[in-house]
Parts: sequence; structure tokens; C-alpha cells
Amino acid sequence: MVQWYLRDYLDLDVLTVTGRTLGDNLEMLHQSGFFTRNHGYLNNYKVSPEEVIRKPENATKKGSIAVLKGNIAPEGAVIKYAACAPDMHHHTGPARVFNSEEDAQQAIIHNHIEPGDVIFIRYEGAKGSGAPEMLMTTDAIVYDKRLGRKSRIDYRRSFLWSDQRAMCRTRLARSR
Repeated sequence: MVQWYLRDYLDLDVLTVTGRTLGDNLEMLHQSGFFTRNHGYLNNYKVSPEEVIRKPENATKKGSIAVLKGNIAPEGAVIKYAACAPDMHHHTGPARVFNSEEDAQQAIIHNHIEPGDVIFIRYEGAKGSGAPEMLMTTDAIVYDKRLGRKSRIDYRRSFLWSDQRAMCRTRLARSR
């Protein structure tokens, strides 16, 4: 449905895994009634399709994600900033880099992290089909009266803004 709404902005001539073009596939789905059949499912729950997926002409002013770039993530990173407090949308601060969650947690517990520090934990984050929970480290920040919501934490591929739990997929520069 999203691709159908965005078709005017897409390259409809690209080939897909079906061996047909994206445009052909979308047209086939439209002609088969696929999109309207799924509206019936939403109607069972008294939900209109526009409540789930907005058409471009009715889009909100701001999306819920942002693409970040910088010296630590030169290939970019994506953050779900809609889940962050507005004061966290822009931040500049010293980077504190750790090679394990345990090292970062010890630095937090022993007051080696200052409010505003950005904590990077390498070699952690999503691997395969899942990502380990960084609850002990994030909780150490959240419940620290000095740090609270004033510090940021990033691990190898997943990014957490303290207690806001806003996920961000990053591609950090490889350290040698």
C-alpha cells in the first residue's frame, strides 16, 4: 500500500524478485483488488487505511525518523527521533568509547561519565536476528541523579537515548 501511494516518486521500471518491474507488480496488485480487500480487514476494527498509512498529500509535516551523519557514523545512522524528548533532537558532547557494556557500566557507577557525555559501546548491538538488551547500562544512566536524561548511549549498531529508548541503527567507523 505504501508503494502504491508513493508510486509517483518511485522508479517503476526497476526489476523485482518476481522478474517483473515494480510498476507491473503494483498495477497487478491494484487490478486484483488486493489493496481494497485489505481495507475490509481494517474495517473489522473500525480503522480507516489513512489512520495507518497516510497518503503523501496528507502527510504530517515531520516524519518520525531522521538520518544522522558525523565523524563517528560517517556512513550514516537512522534514529527514531519521534520517541526522543525534543531537547534530545540536537546534541554535541564529548564521546566516551568503551569496548564492552561492562566497561561502560563501571564508568557510570564510578562517576566517570559526566552529564552530556555521549557513550559509545563497541562490539555490542544487533547480531543475526536479535539484539542483546542493554538494560543494566541504560538503567545505570536513567537512575543516576547526575546523568538522568542528560547522557546518550550508543552501541555498535543500536542506539539508545538514555531512558527514551529511541532505537537507531548505525554504521560506525571501524576502529583499527
